Amino acid sequence: MSSPLNLILKSETSRILYLLVFAIILVVIRVIFSAFYHDAVFFPNLPLIALIYFSFYMELFAGAVASYALFYIYGSLTTLNPAAFALAGVIAFAVSFYFWKQFMADNIIYELITTLISVMVYYITVFFIAFYFFKFRYNFLHFLLIYMLPVCITTALASPFIFYLFKKIDSVFGSGKRTGKITA
Repeated sequence: MSSPLNLILKSETSRILYLLVFAIILVVIRVIFSAFYHDAVFFPNLPLIALIYFSFYMELFAGAVASYALFYIYGSLTTLNPAAFALAGVIAFAVSFYFWKQFMADNIIYELITTLISVMVYYITVFFIAFYFFKFRYNFLHFLLIYMLPVCITTALASPFIFYLFKKIDSVFGSGKRTGKITA
């Protein structure tokens, strides 16, 4: 016989798993598209949109773990170290969660701005990890103008549509509420 608390925990766990499966599908779409189109600077980074959705609609611990797992999988499908992607993803999650916690607005403009800032933080983190730890020598200004800004803008512009898809999945499998709770 299960208690009501077990039913709640089970439903929240299944909700997180459904959202994570959809996010992994977005990772696969991103990796496949970038493998076929090497100059895909105008294709949005869909896993980052999933990460920002996690920061808006999951509790802190569950969202951070889901972000780490998602970006570790994402890093496993690319040439860089998976732990570097996971670290950059968790940092971007923390920035997005912080902005949501500070301003608590629920509109498209706020989502666009938060997405833009979080994606910039993610790419700056990836750049410095690749530059300092893995000794990849890139010109930061070239990286900023040619790659980072176009991807940040297209990711921010695509975020309302992906958020809509996540909200539909969340309404079927979960509560769809913005929690804002900091739990460990």
